Amino acid sequence: MKPYIIYLDTSFIVELYESVKGVNVPIRVVKKANVTGGLSAGFVSGGATMEEEKEFPIPSKKMYHELLSELEKFPLIDLEKVKKEEIPELFWIEGVFGGSQSSIMSGSETTSRTDVFLYQNAIGKPTRTMPLLTNDAYFVSGYDQIAKHGWALTCGFGIQARMLNRLLCVDKHHPIAAPMFIIKTSNDVTPLERK
Repeated sequence: MKPYIIYLDTSFIVELYESVKGVNVPIRVVKKANVTGGLSAGFVSGGATMEEEKEFPIPSKKMYHELLSELEKFPLIDLEKVKKEEIPELFWIEGVFGGSQSSIMSGSETTSRTDVFLYQNAIGKPTRTMPLLTNDAYFVSGYDQIAKHGWALTCGFGIQARMLNRLLCVDKHHPIAAPMFIIKTSNDVTPLERK
């Protein structure tokens, strides 16, 4: 299988493209109104929100391919071997991109659950995980629906991937990052061990 991008942070790629190429990429902001309304128990409700979309004259995937040599300069790290305080701001990792469910416990009771994307270094019993904070707008078609509709079906999935991440913080258990790119490297969709 030829690796392909399933997640691309357009803001990051535009900033890097401008920095490396020494050009300004014009951005056109398109505002779209979303109007909702309904009738419930005799009451009329309505609402409107504004959504912004950014359009670029150069496709973000084209910018990505033009910057491959620059992107490869970011270090590939093994979270198993690197100390938390030595993790760089931007870094590549290879492993499993997946989804899972996290529980918040109070004593022996579960008080709430949340669905999260995460990195794992292995299938089965991982020795290292890292929560990933994502933006649905940066996923390619199909993957963008997982967080909205697919958790019941996909919670516990795992895809072999290579990921460029921005370190956001390190808590007492593990680093937390935001992916800049997620590149699917295999068609294997393997169930991860649920925690």
